[in-house]
Amino acid sequence: MKKPLLTVQSIKFLPVKDKTYEVSDVPGLFLRIHPSGKKVWKLNKSINGKRVVKTLGSYPKEMSLAQAREAVRAYVEDPTKSEDYTLGSIFNDWLTLKKNTVSSWKDTNSRFERFLLPYLGKTLWNDLTPVLLLKTLKRSTISNCVAKRIAQEIGNIEKYALNMGYTDRVRFQFLSNNFPTQRTQHRHCTQPSELVQFFKNIDTVIHSTFRRYNHWYLVQMLFYTLLRVGEVSALKWEYINQDKKIITIPAEIMKTRVEHIVPITTQIDELLGKLDHINEYIFQHRKPGNPNPKARGGNLVLDDLFKKASINDLVMVPHGVRATGRIWMSENNIPFEVAENCLSHKVGSAITQAYNRTTLLEQRRVAMQKWNDFVEKCLKEAGIE
Repeated sequence: MKKPLLTVQSIKFLPVKDKTYEVSDVPGLFLRIHPSGKKVWKLNKSINGKRVVKTLGSYPKEMSLAQAREAVRAYVEDPTKSEDYTLGSIFNDWLTLKKNTVSSWKDTNSRFERFLLPYLGKTLWNDLTPVLLLKTLKRSTISNCVAKRIAQEIGNIEKYALNMGYTDRVRFQFLSNNFPTQRTQHRHCTQPSELVQFFKNIDTVIHSTFRRYNHWYLVQMLFYTLLRVGEVSALKWEYINQDKKIITIPAEIMKTRVEHIVPITTQIDELLGKLDHINEYIFQHRKPGNPNPKARGGNLVLDDLFKKASINDLVMVPHGVRATGRIWMSENNIPFEVAENCLSHKVGSAITQAYNRTTLLEQRRVAMQKWNDFVEKCLKEAGIE
């Protein structure tokens, strides 16, 4: 039975889901519905033996149902049209693919939207030149580090454009060589021996500035689990299994895109009991109506707290908590693979990972309990209950 085509009425009642999904209309036309509720028309069709994938526009603001169908028909009749192959359209199509494989796609999107697309987004891809891109990237408002990163990503986008048939010229593969290579500088982290003083500092900051226990709980969970900030911020009650005493975090939440299991220690169990079960999320730092499980709000709250709680004028960052835990594990003879698994790090080559699939859960349970006991001891010495 032939599937019925979309109508304005049926589009109106399409549900918003936790993940992006698509519904089809005429052959080659799809309406993509994002978790935010935004609807975007996509063309995905083989034309003269060549697969064409592109974003047509948002519904209904930029393109109605009738206009989307007409755009597909016009494209089929004249597939050689290239006026729509702008930097902005090709970037959006490339980014759509990266969302499923690269955890940092939001940072990439932010860089382009701030520093490149406002100036060159509507420029035809084949009209771009290395000189034009370099002139835009070398503006005084962009650091060399950010400019180099954008230039590297443009090289990757060019490979995508070549594969999709948007262009047949290679021009931007060495664009990033025009910016100096930045030496990696690791931020200062709190040493295990400094933890008591750090807790005293951050307790003063929380109570004098925010006066919200939820922020303290967020900080404690960061230390107890050794998860990344975005991963702690995205925790949901459904991830918790009290019978098995584990928190199972889905692959799409993790930076490594691999499911991670956190053993529930006595401290984590006690902390969970203090939190109100208001909605699906464990921590309520999100703005009302924001469905994004990785909202920047939690990150910014912790960034500000850690900066104000710095020791010896050294700026602290939330991600440094993981380094603190890793240092403690090295100093307390936790086996290397166990410690790395506690931080959800990949160990060994791709071949090693393919064969060695153990999560070392029981060994990690012991190691994480010892680490949590140490953190709790430091909290008590700092006068924090």
